[in-house]
Amino acid sequence: IQSYGIGSICELYDADPPYASRGAISQAWSVGAVLNIHSMIRERTQEEARESKTAKAAKSTARKTAAKTAVAKEAAEKKPAAKKSAEKKPTGKKPAATKKIKAGK
Repeated sequence: IQSYGIGSICELYDADPPYASRGAISQAWSVGAVLNIHSMIRERTQEEARESKTAKAAKSTARKTAAKTAVAKEAAEKKPAAKKSAEKKPTGKKPAATKKIKAGK
């Protein structure tokens, strides 16, 4: 970039070291390709940052839900003892008899 074209990229480069440049000293599609790659890297980095925030929020929600579940479970374990003391004792009364109504009369 600094030797041939200021702020530009050559058309072609060798694949093997020392990666010598070939062709035109400045090629628009070569510059465009590098800018495109740079744009893709930035987008990917931003997506990963968003996913990381979403994952952290999901973990936080899961922890809160687990804590609420533990509290509810503890409360449920205490309820049966309270229910036993509140059970009805038999009063000695018999349930009222129900009358049968014949159909058609």
